[in-house]
Amino acid sequence: MHLLLLCHEYPPEGGGAGRACYNLALEFLKFGHEVTIITSSTGCFISSQTNGKLKIIRVFGSRVSPLKNRIYITFPAFVVLAGIAAANCIWRQREIAILSFFTIPSGFIGILLNLFFGCRVIVSLRGSDVPGYDPNKKLTMSSVYKKFTRLIWKRSTKVVCLSYGLKQMAEETTRDIQFEVIHNGVDPQRFKAAVEREDSEILKMLTVCRLEKIKGLQYLIPALMKLKSSGLEHTIHLTVVGDGGYRKELEDLVTGSGISDWVTFTGYIPQEELGGYYHDSDLFVLPTLSEAFGQVFTEAMACGLPILATRVGGVPEIVGNENGILVEPANIDQLADALRLFIDDKDLRKQMTIANVRDTATRFSWESKAREYIKLFSHDKELENLDKSCC
Repeated sequence: MHLLLLCHEYPPEGGGAGRACYNLALEFLKFGHEVTIITSSTGCFISSQTNGKLKIIRVFGSRVSPLKNRIYITFPAFVVLAGIAAANCIWRQREIAILSFFTIPSGFIGILLNLFFGCRVIVSLRGSDVPGYDPNKKLTMSSVYKKFTRLIWKRSTKVVCLSYGLKQMAEETTRDIQFEVIHNGVDPQRFKAAVEREDSEILKMLTVCRLEKIKGLQYLIPALMKLKSSGLEHTIHLTVVGDGGYRKELEDLVTGSGISDWVTFTGYIPQEELGGYYHDSDLFVLPTLSEAFGQVFTEAMACGLPILATRVGGVPEIVGNENGILVEPANIDQLADALRLFIDDKDLRKQMTIANVRDTATRFSWESKAREYIKLFSHDKELENLDKSCC
């Protein structure tokens, strides 16, 4: 089978969807399939490279940073240029199945290709493309966007959600579709437990995310301030990895809270360097207000870190009592209490570390996730052949 993967972000640019596209492509190749990836890239109009059975086509995109996209430029350009590139691939080799990451722009391209060429199309919902995921984004909350989203989902062969939490949210837009659920995987070679973790008097916490309001760091900082005002001194440090439009407000909040010596902002760190940050930490913290899945949670877990997170979206499907602590979103007191527990109870942290090292690689292998996608494509093909034989 020839698989065409459409995603407007791809390493080294973008976030979790780009990494998922990359890792799934590698697994599809191991299964013997041909794979073509069409993505966007700043600095080129259109280019392509081929490595064995993998072909990557990059079309024009516009980013102000590796994580921040000018969507009003990139998305229309991607629809046109990626659409043309995809049509050319299908014209040359008709039997192609399409995996589109995000409803827009890739899902829209997918249903156009389905309309003109009859291709099987799976749309993978990533979270931010689902109405209601981020109430602060007026575009995805509009009635026009919801109608357009429903159209794309209904025209697709299958629609896949990253978690059951995201599935429930998608069902609020339409209940006329049978949504599938396939979690992301984690790369066990890049993200694995440190051979030996240094014992330190300071609890080193790590956060990895785009710096936006929806990630909830504006509640973590007051929780740290509360611990400091209670008499806790120099026993905790937070490293914030990532960048985004909310960074200046967060830095000002840290300064105003008097905990500048407790918090370090690193800015954007490339994927290949993240492992070192996980290995140098004792606890992963992300008090997000909404989360479809949370790739960074599985990466931290694979590196053996206990997790402090919030009970939202797909997070409870990843983090449980064995490997972390969940608190209610936007709850400063619960965050502070959980942090105090992690500071005081080293044995609890060790137990959670053991559970994460033991279970993560098997629970979230990219090989198993790729098999689930192939099964969806193959099942649909079997039904198609059955329908033809009955005619």
